[in-house]
Amino acid sequence: TTSAVNIAGRLRMLSQRMAKAYLMLGQGIAADGARTILQGSINQFESQFAALRTFQPTPTVRSAVVNLDGEWQPGRAASVTRLGE
Repeated sequence: TTSAVNIAGRLRMLSQRMAKAYLMLGQGIAADGARTILQGSINQFESQFAALRTFQPTPTVRSAVVNLDGEWQPGRAASVTRLGE
């Protein structure tokens, strides 16, 4: 549905924002702002991803959601670790 496509697009945008903030933290560039952006983006990503999980009309979509979750968990762990540094 259109809502699922919009949510998926937001997840893509949030993943890009998290990557940028993560790299900024690693380089010590505007660390306080980057930390705030990274934490907020993680929270939004998880909220949007939970909403996307409700849109699973086909086995292909269900498989894609499971794959995304498998990719997200290590990325989330690395991001949370970076926030704690």
